Amino acid sequence: MFRSVCARAVETLLVSTVATKRVREPGHTRRSTARPTIRGLVFLVGGVCSGVIAYVAGRNEFLFAAGFLILLPLAGFLIVSVRPLRLSVTRTFSPGVVTAGTPTAVELVVRNMSSFASAAAVWSDRIPWFPHNAGPGSLPVLAPGSVAAGARGGRLGYSLRPTLRGVYDIGPLDVDYTDPFGLAAARVEVGSSQSLYVIPLVI
Repeated sequence: MFRSVCARAVETLLVSTVATKRVREPGHTRRSTARPTIRGLVFLVGGVCSGVIAYVAGRNEFLFAAGFLILLPLAGFLIVSVRPLRLSVTRTFSPGVVTAGTPTAVELVVRNMSSFASAAAVWSDRIPWFPHNAGPGSLPVLAPGSVAAGARGGRLGYSLRPTLRGVYDIGPLDVDYTDPFGLAAARVEVGSSQSLYVIPLVI
C-alpha cells in the first residue's frame, strides 16, 4: 500500500513537471548535404555515356542528350540546396508519464515555417531503442504557416511501449525530401529531443 502511494506521488510530480515544460520545440532546422537519388545517378551515368558516344562517334544528337541528362540532376541539386525545408515540430505524449510495459501515444504537429510551400516528404522520429526510429510516415505538401494534416485531427503520430523504467530522449524528427523530379534528396533535422518519463510497474 505504501509503495503504491509513493509511486503515485512520484507519477503526479513527474506529470506536473512535464505539464509545466509543455514542449513547443523551436523551429530550427539542420540540413544535410544534398545527395543524388538512384534516379539521379541513372541520369548522370546516362549523360556521361551519351557524352562518350558523342565524342567517339561524332554524333551531335548524343551530345544534346548528354547535356540534358546531366543538367536535370544538377537542377535538382540546386532546388534542394536553395530551397531547404524550414519546419517546426510539437511532440506530445499521452500519457505524459508512462508505466514500463504499457503504451504511450506520441502525437506530432509539424508546421511549415517558410514563406513558400514545402515539398512532399517522409518523416521518422528518433527513439533510443531498436529499430532506433519510429515511422516512417508521409508528410504532405504544406502551405506557408500551415500544419500537417494527419489522421488525428491535424496531427501525425505513432505508439511506443518502453519496457524499462528511466528517462528516454525521443527525437529529433528527421524529414527526407526530394526535388520535384526526384533526382536529388536531402534530410533535415527538425527540433530537438524531448524526455519521456517511464516509471516502474507497481504490483
